[in-house]
Amino acid sequence: METKLSMKFAEWVGFFCLIVALVVLWQFRQVLLLLFTATVLAIAINSLVRRLQHYAEKRQLQLQRGRAVLLSLFIVLLLIVLF
Repeated sequence: METKLSMKFAEWVGFFCLIVALVVLWQFRQVLLLLFTATVLAIAINSLVRRLQHYAEKRQLQLQRGRAVLLSLFIVLLLIVLF
């Protein structure tokens, strides 16, 4: 009993498209990793800003969002430099 291992033209085209898609995704891996990292950092800094504003409200201080963002960025940069 013989088994045929031949592929039709449509299967070859599908296989070629799969290889091309994998190569394109591999080329964009650094960009995707940077976007993911930027998103995580933005969420972390935003939660720090909200905590600072909440803390200021409890103490009956006025801390505008812009100043809270600058203070948060300063804290993050300070932590990066220290470690």
